[in-house]
Formats: sequence, C-alpha cells, structure tokens
Amino acid sequence: MSDGFQFIDIIFLAMLAVFIALRLRSVLGRRTGHERPPSEEATERAGAPEQKTAPTAAAAGHPAGEAPAADYRFILKSSSPAFDGVDAIVRQDPSFSPESFAAGARSAYQLILEGFWQADSDAFRPFVSREIFQQFDGAIKARQAAGEQVKNTLEKVRAVEIVEAGVRDGMARVVVRFTADIITMTVDKEGRVTEGNPVDTIEVKDVWTFERQLASADPNWMLVATRSEE
Repeated sequence: MSDGFQFIDIIFLAMLAVFIALRLRSVLGRRTGHERPPSEEATERAGAPEQKTAPTAAAAGHPAGEAPAADYRFILKSSSPAFDGVDAIVRQDPSFSPESFAAGARSAYQLILEGFWQADSDAFRPFVSREIFQQFDGAIKARQAAGEQVKNTLEKVRAVEIVEAGVRDGMARVVVRFTADIITMTVDKEGRVTEGNPVDTIEVKDVWTFERQLASADPNWMLVATRSEE
C-alpha cells in the first residue's frame, strides 16, 4: 500500500516540476519591453560606431597589455615592400595593427584635406608636423590674399594602402597611398570658377608619410610629408 502512495507522490512531484518549469519559461523567456539596457561596456564590446579621428597608437592597435593577433600577415602579403617594416614596428610596439592604422589614416586624410580646403588651420594643426603645418597654412594665406576659395569635395576614398614602413632610432614611419575621387573647384572673389567644376570627379593618388615616436606618451601619428602620384 505504501508503495502505491509513493508512486502517486512521485507522479505528483513530477507534474509539479513541469508546471513550475513552464511558468518560469513563460516569465523569464519572454521580453516585456522593460528589460535593462545593455551596459556601456557591453555596447562597446558589441561594436560602437567608428569615429573619425586621426590615427593614434590606441586606434592603431589593441588595449595596453593585450597581445594582438598577427593580423598584418593577412593584410600585407609577405612580398609587400612594407611587410618587413610593419613586422619591425609590431616587434617594438605589439599593440600596432596596420588594419586599424589604415582606418585611422583614412579619417585623418579626410580631416586634414577638409581643414585645408576650408581654410581651417586649427582643424589639422594637431595632426601634422611643424613643417607641414607651415606649408599648408602658407598656402591658405596665399589663397586668402588672392581672394580665392577652394570648393573641393572628397567624394570617395577608394583605397588606403601601406606602401612602406619601418622603425629607426625608435621612430616608427608608415607611408600610405590614398586613392580617392575628388571634385575640385576654385572660385575668385567674385564667385567665378577659375579652376575645375562642381560636377566632374578626378582620381587622385596622394602618398602621405606618418611618423610616431614609439616611446612617446603622445598617441598621435604625425603627418610629416606629402606628395602626389600621377
């Protein structure tokens, strides 16, 4: 008789467990619209929108103390002239990532060009060497003295390629080729177009050289040289 009661108890407990499980699922497994939003840390891990900034040591690699994967081996072929140079930078600064650097360089390219075109020297001053600043600022003042304005537009950056890299006496150096579509137009003080037009785009290839002292606390890579390729 006792065995019969035990069997009934087992069935009852099993049914109770199933009932509780279904209730928990109906509550915990359903979104009500009042869940707590993900934390800022979790949002950042999921991938926050990329901001346009000049390339920095942090933007060009990984958090301090965190060993990066050798992703440059997938970005740069071993036959690339820049491969050994990038490898040398990574050996001295394991946080350096050419992929992240290229993304930062793209943003710097747009920031510096637009600052130059808009005659806003302060916009690019922190990201260029003294010599480059003097060149750009001098060209801006010459335009202003002539009553000219540049109405250029960066339509698209088609490619960002690291073509040279290396380290010498603790100074890292990366040479980048930018291929871009640009609308160029210059107007005089009367507003008449003196060069270019507001419709047609031209392809330009700019080669910019960035440098950074690896031991410096300043994370910014400085633009130290520019030239154009035909």
